[in-house]
Amino acid sequence: MPKKRAPWSTRRYLVLAGAVLTFASVAMITGIYARTVPTVSADVTMSRGEPASTSWEKPAWAVWPLPQNRVAAQMEPPDLTLVPQPLPPPAAVPVVPPTPPSVSPAAAVPAAVLGPTSPAWRLNAGKASADDGRPMIAILIDDVGVARQNAELAIALDAPVTLSFMTYASDAPAQVAAARARGHEIMLHVPMEPLDHREDPGPNPLAVGLAPAELSRRIVWSLGRFDGFVGINNHMGSRFTADPDGMSMLMEALKRRGLLFVDSRTTASTVGTEMARRHGVPTASRDVFLDNEVDTGDIEARLAETERRARAQGAAIAIGHPHPETIATLRRWIPQAQARGFVLVPVSAVVARGLTD
Repeated sequence: MPKKRAPWSTRRYLVLAGAVLTFASVAMITGIYARTVPTVSADVTMSRGEPASTSWEKPAWAVWPLPQNRVAAQMEPPDLTLVPQPLPPPAAVPVVPPTPPSVSPAAAVPAAVLGPTSPAWRLNAGKASADDGRPMIAILIDDVGVARQNAELAIALDAPVTLSFMTYASDAPAQVAAARARGHEIMLHVPMEPLDHREDPGPNPLAVGLAPAELSRRIVWSLGRFDGFVGINNHMGSRFTADPDGMSMLMEALKRRGLLFVDSRTTASTVGTEMARRHGVPTASRDVFLDNEVDTGDIEARLAETERRARAQGAAIAIGHPHPETIATLRRWIPQAQARGFVLVPVSAVVARGLTD
């Protein structure tokens, strides 16, 4: 007898129930995998190369062991947060000593010229004939370097004259070099305060009443204008050269640098040579001014007076200026004086003779 089948309505419910169970199983399995993988938040910022932020969720019901191929899915994900790393220490920057300010050669006197046997005035002295007892004449030309054409006239003289360049001469180092190449001895003509304040000695004059620091600054400024000179003589200075305190400070500076001092004697009250000797500075004084009157006849008369003093004293210093009339007169007179038995020497030779007398 054939087996009796369930009614259609019953079978229909069974099929429907199986379908429901199948759908539920699939949904459950899908939920497991959906909860075990990272989800990316919707507001991910990808600008400037920043990584997307992630959140990880672990199913609360997953308490049983998972198959081996699902263990990795349950492991905690790596920490993707960017942790700022400390920067390496900055590379050591070499310490470079500061470059010393630029100083002119005269401002820093080499140690060699400061020794007791080789002062600057001897090192820089012009060439002189051997002292054979003949009367010496030293021609000292002041105010050189301000009027360039006149300076060139003095530099062109064929005799060992001494040229004293102004502290404020334009392009003084080049002019000094040209004069030294011609065999001339060099001095520095330093402006000093005159009695008559209507007269202008020039910039940075040494003056009475200055604070010691300011006077010292002006002395250093003057002595640093160029190098290669044997010493200084005063430009004007009828008031300053009579001041013992100021002249004492000046002589201390000359002594330290190994320089000599020639007193131009612009006043009878000068203490220049006295203070120089007191401080051990080699010194000499002017005997004759050649061109107080810029006239050829008067200049010739002053040269004749210079010869008389040289014969009487053994040596004489005559001071003139680079006026065309003075230079032209000297050019004629030099060979005549040599023929009369005088020897023309730089100022340092007269100073050196005075040290041995």
